Amino acid sequence: MWQIGWTTNSIRPNKTTNKMNDKRQYIIYIDDSFILTGSTTNCLPRIKNRISNLANHCKYFYIGLTNRPKARFQEHRNSDGILWDRMVVLYKTTSLRKEGDFEEDLILYYKNSLHSVKLKNIKNGRQGALSAPPYYIYAIFKY
Repeated sequence: MWQIGWTTNSIRPNKTTNKMNDKRQYIIYIDDSFILTGSTTNCLPRIKNRISNLANHCKYFYIGLTNRPKARFQEHRNSDGILWDRMVVLYKTTSLRKEGDFEEDLILYYKNSLHSVKLKNIKNGRQGALSAPPYYIYAIFKY
C-alpha cells in the first residue's frame, strides 16, 4: 500500500487569534495489494468482483490504464473536479495491446451494469499515450 500526499496533523489554536486552525490534511492511498498478472480470461472475473464490491460502497468510480499509478492518481485528484479517495491497482502486464483491450472490456461491462450511474468514464479507454511498461489497470473511488 502506497500513501500519497500529506500527513495528518491535529487541530490547534492559533496563537494570535486563539481560534482553532484545522491542520488536518486528507491522506490518500493506492492499494496495490491485489495486483493480478497472467491471462486476462482468468483474471477478469476476480477483477470484476473486486471493482463491484468497492463500487457498492462508493459515490463514483473510474477505470483507467497507466504505467505510473502514483502520478496518475495525483493527476486525477488535481484535474477531475472530484476529490478521489482511493486507487486500487488491479492488473499488471507488459503488453499495451492486452492492457488496452482489457481496460475497454471493463469500462463497457460497467457502462452496462447496475453500477453505470456511478461510473465516471466518458470514453471507453485508451485516452492517452503511454511510454514504457509495465502497464496497470486501476480503478479510483470517491466515497
